[in-house]
Amino acid sequence: MEIEKIVFIESNTTGTGELFIQKALEKNYQVLFLAADPYKYSFLNKYLISPIILDTSNKDSILKALENEKNIVGVFSSSEYFIEIAARIADTFSLPCNSAQAIHNCRNKDILAGILTKFDIPIPFTFLIKNQNELISIQEKINFPVIVKPAAGSGSIGVKLCKNVNELLKHSNQLLNLRENERGNAIETKILVQQYIEGQEYSVEVLKTDKNFEILGITQKYLGEKPFFVETGHDFPAELKEDIALKIKEIVLRSLNAVNFNFGAAHIELRVHNNTPYIIEINPRLAGGMIPELIKKSNGIDLIDILLDLYCGKKFDLSFKSKRYSSIRFLIPDKAGVIAKIDGFSTLENLDNYYLAKKIGDICSQFGDFRDRIGYLISSGDTIYESRLKVNNNLEKIKIHIEDMDEKIALNQSTGRIGKTIHSDAQAIVLKKKNKYNFLKELENIANIDEAHILMLFEKKIISKKITDKILRQIKLFRQSKFSEFMNKDALRGSYLLYENIMIEKLGMKIGGVIHTGRSRNDMNATLFKLNAREYFENLYSACWRLRNCILLQSHSYNFLKMPIYSQFQPAFEGSYAFYLLAIEESLTKEQNKLKACFDNLMECPLGAGAGCGTSFPIDTSITAKYLGFKTSFVNSLDAVANRDLALNLLSVLSIMGTILSRIAQDFQLWTTQEFCFFDLPDELCGGSSMMPQKKNPFLLEKIKGKSIIPSGILMSSLAITHKTPFSNSVEVGTESLVDFERGFIEIIESMQLLELIIKNAKPNDENMMRSSQNGLTISLAIAEKLVKLGLPFRESHFKVGETIQKALDSKQNPLEAISKLLPENCRIDDFDFGGGSSQFSVNKQRLNAVQRHREDGFWLQEKINFWQQSLEIKNKQIDNILKEDLE
Repeated sequence: MEIEKIVFIESNTTGTGELFIQKALEKNYQVLFLAADPYKYSFLNKYLISPIILDTSNKDSILKALENEKNIVGVFSSSEYFIEIAARIADTFSLPCNSAQAIHNCRNKDILAGILTKFDIPIPFTFLIKNQNELISIQEKINFPVIVKPAAGSGSIGVKLCKNVNELLKHSNQLLNLRENERGNAIETKILVQQYIEGQEYSVEVLKTDKNFEILGITQKYLGEKPFFVETGHDFPAELKEDIALKIKEIVLRSLNAVNFNFGAAHIELRVHNNTPYIIEINPRLAGGMIPELIKKSNGIDLIDILLDLYCGKKFDLSFKSKRYSSIRFLIPDKAGVIAKIDGFSTLENLDNYYLAKKIGDICSQFGDFRDRIGYLISSGDTIYESRLKVNNNLEKIKIHIEDMDEKIALNQSTGRIGKTIHSDAQAIVLKKKNKYNFLKELENIANIDEAHILMLFEKKIISKKITDKILRQIKLFRQSKFSEFMNKDALRGSYLLYENIMIEKLGMKIGGVIHTGRSRNDMNATLFKLNAREYFENLYSACWRLRNCILLQSHSYNFLKMPIYSQFQPAFEGSYAFYLLAIEESLTKEQNKLKACFDNLMECPLGAGAGCGTSFPIDTSITAKYLGFKTSFVNSLDAVANRDLALNLLSVLSIMGTILSRIAQDFQLWTTQEFCFFDLPDELCGGSSMMPQKKNPFLLEKIKGKSIIPSGILMSSLAITHKTPFSNSVEVGTESLVDFERGFIEIIESMQLLELIIKNAKPNDENMMRSSQNGLTISLAIAEKLVKLGLPFRESHFKVGETIQKALDSKQNPLEAISKLLPENCRIDDFDFGGGSSQFSVNKQRLNAVQRHREDGFWLQEKINFWQQSLEIKNKQIDNILKEDLE
C-alpha cells in the first residue's frame, strides 16, 4: 500500500506549527513541507523533514512542485498567512478544504467589517485607511479612544489603543509605512481605525464539518495593560450566564454563515458590552495561544488530531470525553533586556504543564504583542475556580529578573575584538560537563528486556499468570520510583544481578527468581548493547541528516556564488560555492548509506541465545524481538552472544565520517585566514586571544578536527582487543572493546553539530573569491578544451595554454588577458555541463537529485522510529491488558 502524503504550506513557527507536524508523523503520513525560508522552522530538523523550497505565495510554483507527487490526501497550513493559498491548492486537487473566498473575507478585516455590517451583526464602527489623506479626513468623525491595527495582521501585532489625534497619527503612520509583515511577506498598505468596545473579551472555538457547525466552547481571555492587547492568559470553558452564552453562540453562527465559512476550524474573537456581543475578528484557523491544549485537557478533544483527519478526509470522533476546566497564564517580562535570573520554577506544584522558551542570558523583547511571551503555565481542575487558583498561585512564584543592555553586560560578553559570547549551541558542546554512564538508562533498558521476556514466558505457558502479574507490577513500581532503590547500592556483580537481587528481595525467590528462566547475562548484555546502539544509531543518523540539510539549504541560498575549486592547494578550475557544498553533501550521503547498511544487524535480537547454547525451555524468540522493536531474531545462539561486529562496523563508519568532517573543517580553516578571507564567521563562533588583542580565532574548526579523529582511535583499540579473542562470549569482546563505543558517536555527532553552525553562519566574501579565481587563472582548462573543439589535440592545446601563461609572466604581462587572446574574438567558452561538472546547469541537476535523496533518507529513519515506538506501545498495551484482567 502506497504511503499517504500530506502537504504543509508554511506553518506557524512555534506552538501548533510543530504539533501538527508531530501528529502527522504519528499518523504515518509522509510530510511534504513547502517553505520559502525553511530556516524559520527549527522543528523541521527535529523530525527529519527536508523542505521543498519555493515561492509559497505563487500557486503555479506550488502546483509545479507537487505535479509528480502521488497519493496526496491533504493540503494544510497552520499559518494564518498561508491558509488561503492552501485552500486554493487543496481545491485544485479536489481535497477537503474551506472556501478560499471565505478565508479571504475573514483575513481582510475591512472586507469582513463590510459583510458583517450588511447582515446587521454588531461590530465596532470601522474606517479603512490606505493613505495619510484618508487618515486626516476621518479625524472629526471619530470618538476617542480608538483601535488602530493592520487590516490583515495576526497575533495582536500592530494593534494599539490610541487616546487622541497625536497618538492616532503617530501609530497609523508607522503602520502605513510598513511594506512587509513580521515574517517578511509583502503586505498591502491599509489599516483599520475601529471604535473601542469596552467589556470582557472572549473567543469562540468552532469546527465546521461536512455536516454542521460544532461549537467546542467559549474561552475567557485576559489582556495586559493598555495601549497594547497582549493576551496574558485564558480560561476554558468560560463561566458565563446562560443567556449571554446563547447570544454569543447565536451571533457567532450568524457571522460564519454571513462569510460563507464552510469547512475547518474558526477562532472568533468578540467583546461583550451591555450584554451585547460585538464581533472583533473571525480567524479562519485553529486558535493559537495553546487554546487547543486547554480544550484537550477540558473535554478530551484533540483538535490537532481531528483537524488532520478532517483535512485528509478521515473519520473522527468529536464527542466530549470529559468535563473539566483549564487555565493558562503566559510568562511575560515587565521590560525588555537580558534575563539575569529566573526564580520560582523549583517551587511549582499542582500544574499540568509549564514551558519556558528563554534562558538566562537571552534577550527579551517588548513589542506589545504575542512575541513578548517567553513561556506559560497550564493547570486544570474540576471547577474553573480550582483551575484559576492553581495557575495564579504558581504564576506569583515566578520571578524573571531583567537587566538592561548596558555596557556592563556588553563587557561581560566581549573581549574587545570579539563582541559576543560564544553561540549557545556551541556552548552546549564545548563547555559542557562530561556526564558519566547513565545508570538510570541502563536500568530502564533492563526493565524493558524483562517485560518482553516475562510476556514471552507467559504466552508460551512457561510461567503462570500469577507470577507474570506480580513481576510486571513490581517492574511498574520500579519505574514509578525512578529506580530509587538501586541508586545507593553498588553493582559489584554488574547492573543486572543487582536488579535481579532487588527483585528477589521484593517478591521472594519463588517469584523474583523466575525472571532469569531461559536466558543468560550473555544474551542480555548482547541485547543491551543493541538497544544502546539503536539510540546511538538514531542520533548519529539524525545529526548527519541535519548537517546535509544545512548544506543543501546553503547551496540553494548561494546558488550563483562563484569561487575557485582547488587541487593540491592551488586554484584549479572555475566552480561555485554550491558546487563545493554539493560535493561534501554527496560524500556524507555515501557514509550515511554505509550506516544504513548496518541496520539489518542492528535489528536482529539476540535475546534467548542464553549463554551461547540456547535453552531447553520452549521459548519463542520472535515474541521478545517483537516487543523490543527488533525485526528478526538470531539464527545461531553462539554467534548471537560472541559477535560484536556491529560495533566494529559502526566505528568504521564513524572513523570515515570523522575524516570527512576534518577535511571540511580544514577547508574552512584555510578559507577564514587573512590570506584567503573567503568567509567571515560571526563573533559567537570565534574566540579571542588573552594576549594578542587583534586575534579572532575560528577555534570551533579546531574542535571539529580534534574531536573527529577520536573514533579512529576507538576503532583501533576495539580491533586490537577483539583480534585474538576466541569466538565465544568473553569480557574482552562484550565489555572492554565497547568501553568508549558511545564516546565515538558523541564526538562525531558534536563535530557535525559544530560544522552545521559554521556552514549555516559563514558569510562568503564574493569579491575575494572572484579575485582568487582570476589570479589563479581558473579559466585555463575551459580555454584548453575550447581550443580542442576548434581543432587542436588536447596535449597540444594544454601545452599552448601553459606556454602562453609562462611567457606572459616572464614579460610581466597579464596572463589572463594573454590566454584569452588564444581564442577567436567573441568566442564563448563552454560550461562544464557533463561528468558531474561545476556548471550552473550541472549544479542545479545535482541539487535536485540530492534534495530528493535527502528527503527519502528522512522518511526512512522516521519509519524506523515509528516502528520502535509502535513496538513499545504493543508491549505496554499487552502488559496493561494482563494487569487489567487481574483487577477484574
